[in-house]
Amino acid sequence: MRPTLFTLLAALVSLSSLAAQNDKRPPTAIPEGIQRAWTDFTRQNGNDWRVAWNEATRTPEAIWGPGLRLTTNPVASTTQARTHAQAVIETYASLLGQGQSRFVEVIGEKVQRVHVFVYRQRYRGLEVIDGRADVRIHDNGVLSLFGSQAWQIPGGFEILPKLETGEARARAIRHLQLEGAAPGMVPARDRLVIWADILQPNSPVRLAWEVKIDRMAEEKIGRAYIDARNGRFLQYRTDLHKCNFGDSHCSDDHHTAEPEVSEVRIEVIPDPDPSTDAGSVGGTIMAWTNITTDSTAALKNIPMVNMQIGSTYTDSNGKFSLPGTSVPVTLRFTGKYCGAITAQQGTTFSRSITLTGANNQIQIYTANAAQFDRSQSTCYFTTNRNMEFTRGILGNKSQLTRLNSIRSTVNRSQSCNAFYSGMTMTFFHEAGGCANTAFPDVIEHEWGHGLDDAFNGVARGEMQEGLADTVAIMQNDNPIIGNKFFLNRTPNYVRIATNTKRWPPSGSVHAQGEVWMGWCWDCRNELVTKMGKTAGVAQLRKLFMGIFVADPRSQQAGAREVALLDDNDGNLNNGTPNCLQLTRALKKRNIPNPIGGCAGQPGYGTFGMGCKGSGKLPAACGSVNGNGGTLTTWTRTNEYSYGYKASKDMTVVGFSLYTQRITGTGSMTCALYGPTNSAIPPTASAATGTMTVGASAGWYTVKLANPITVKAGQNFWVSQYDTQNIRAANLTTGTPQMLPTFWRRPAGGTGAWGTSTIVQFPSFRVNCSGGGGGGAVPALTNNGLPTLGKSFQVNLNSAAPNSTASLIIGVSKSSWASLKLPLDLGIIGAPGCSLLASAQLQVPTKTNASGSASISITIPNSATLVGKKFYNQYLIYDPSINRVGWVASNAGEGMVGNP
Repeated sequence: MRPTLFTLLAALVSLSSLAAQNDKRPPTAIPEGIQRAWTDFTRQNGNDWRVAWNEATRTPEAIWGPGLRLTTNPVASTTQARTHAQAVIETYASLLGQGQSRFVEVIGEKVQRVHVFVYRQRYRGLEVIDGRADVRIHDNGVLSLFGSQAWQIPGGFEILPKLETGEARARAIRHLQLEGAAPGMVPARDRLVIWADILQPNSPVRLAWEVKIDRMAEEKIGRAYIDARNGRFLQYRTDLHKCNFGDSHCSDDHHTAEPEVSEVRIEVIPDPDPSTDAGSVGGTIMAWTNITTDSTAALKNIPMVNMQIGSTYTDSNGKFSLPGTSVPVTLRFTGKYCGAITAQQGTTFSRSITLTGANNQIQIYTANAAQFDRSQSTCYFTTNRNMEFTRGILGNKSQLTRLNSIRSTVNRSQSCNAFYSGMTMTFFHEAGGCANTAFPDVIEHEWGHGLDDAFNGVARGEMQEGLADTVAIMQNDNPIIGNKFFLNRTPNYVRIATNTKRWPPSGSVHAQGEVWMGWCWDCRNELVTKMGKTAGVAQLRKLFMGIFVADPRSQQAGAREVALLDDNDGNLNNGTPNCLQLTRALKKRNIPNPIGGCAGQPGYGTFGMGCKGSGKLPAACGSVNGNGGTLTTWTRTNEYSYGYKASKDMTVVGFSLYTQRITGTGSMTCALYGPTNSAIPPTASAATGTMTVGASAGWYTVKLANPITVKAGQNFWVSQYDTQNIRAANLTTGTPQMLPTFWRRPAGGTGAWGTSTIVQFPSFRVNCSGGGGGGAVPALTNNGLPTLGKSFQVNLNSAAPNSTASLIIGVSKSSWASLKLPLDLGIIGAPGCSLLASAQLQVPTKTNASGSASISITIPNSATLVGKKFYNQYLIYDPSINRVGWVASNAGEGMVGNP
């Protein structure tokens, strides 16, 4: 006889005394030891914790929520906090996936009220690339966040290479086609490491040679990874951060640049009445400089602050004093916070003079200084100001000493760009319709890469450019990057933080960074509205400059760090002082919100894991050129959408493209448009998802955020956003497309589609629910948010077809009656399944032939509900799976908010 859901739930209450003796069976995606440790952690500390699992390492990248008290007293120092952080690492070593590795501290600093600790993973003396652990301790003695990105290194992993370092270097040079290229200035520093691809789920761990590449003429500066056992080329990572300042125009322009004379003028007005009895000489150093974000602005004559002269530095007024009565000195643009500045064109500024008296007036350049000269004074001024600005917010962090000697090359004989590599900034001369790029906000951006580099290395992908952009945005309180970069073009700037880019980021690393810079500016506006301009901008700088210390590697991680710095008690579940402002901006950019309990904001997210049922796994339900083939080389900054006409009813859950990334591995946003009866795709997508693509041509798959039901005869289009770094899914030959391929720019926008004449043979497969093998895990998702007076949907997919299901709704995820949640349902005959939410209410439903269902929930229009939380989970009747005949989905957590 089929047990009813009421019978099932009643049995759970009666068996509560047995519940604590059972562990939840780990899912196959997470190593069993880590999942068991996570279950133990939630049993000991409650189920109000949130966790972000790293898909590549399969470890909890971040665990945060109510905070865990480590000591009853405030933390008096970073040294004391370090002791607590080390104890956290040791206590939760299994949960962090430490294994036989060690976590070695690389950052241990206090920012605002948070002690930030970052550790690198090492295994038997070798660095594990991208392996790390994180601990954040609030100075009130609460553990705010911890987690790891730790590779699971198998027992007995061999660390003796079969390939010599010289052969590894030769293979890297051949693969990168650098034979015969002149080496740069950096000596070879090849080393043995442990490598895996952090952008690829379940990437194998390999012993590898890290080969340092320095070929500036070919703009190849970075690290190549070669398998130390079989010599296979694994990956190249650039350390040359070109900032895309109009690089579509970037070219070698030294033949076309207008001739320009470098005056290198320095005027010394000696002390008119030097005292022969004085025991020191002194004076003031001034220089004509561009101090604005406008590349064409008139120069200002300003003091050179912190500039080195002899054995001392100038003060905040450009004044100096040296012992002696007649002192020879050599002046260069170097200082306390600025290394050598070298002019590739023009004359590098350097003057030797002998000083007497205490009132010498040293004047560098004139108001009409040529570009080859003003670039040098401007670079010095901005570099020094950057450090003073940063130290004023972060304090004298030890990591900042690396930036004291940052070097610059100005007037490079190319146009329309600038780049950073290894504590060196390079700026291009005025040509090709672009200004000389050594002007303040461009310099601030490049210096921002150096700031990122100082704290454990430059971030990759979506964060590297956004972080650098925010340095300029915050320092100037201006959303524009590269103002009047283009001299004869509209718009004349490079990027602007008032853009409409949304998470997940897509396109080039610069386009991805626009989401982050946009969120920064949105937060600025929210904080200024709340506090006023002075206080709002000051708070923004504390938050967004502060996160550099934490070295976030994704925008989700960065948002968590901002929230932690805004927090006042180590508990993100009860909000932060400025949570309304931060979450409004997060919602605008679609960045996942790490903050809970922020009154007035509706929210909904999923947690926990379901268990396998008899529902069908996604299966291919249609394709065009489904066997792949030879890709064309077509790459453009466009979004391409490939059409398909449904021959039957289907529920599309994702799709696969035959494509490849130009170099390395990266991600892009994909979308589905439709369904529609029109022959043109709609402007707005019905669902999106993120696809990870590697450097080899092949099939890559995206899972949509929500399934899309398509009726027979309807049209829909699958799209890829990034066809600049990832090839369009277009073959050189094949079956012509069913429906026309369309393109538009910007990707993901609302502009009109145009018919593509380039993509003639698209190659893609459509994936639908049902049709594949059995064993799918039922999935709970949502459409909309729980808002007063409105409805939202709680969806079920991948469940048993044509079956009974029930959505349970409750007020707790930690307990129900006498039960402690989560509860292992193995005690009643459903091993591997867990009850994740209390069941104060049950809403019955039926799944369709595809194993899907949806329940609409209307939130009453009562202000007393704002801020109230609720939890829900689907239970599905599936008699062939286990003895009790029921399986469970993951769970949802909602918070009621205002419209």
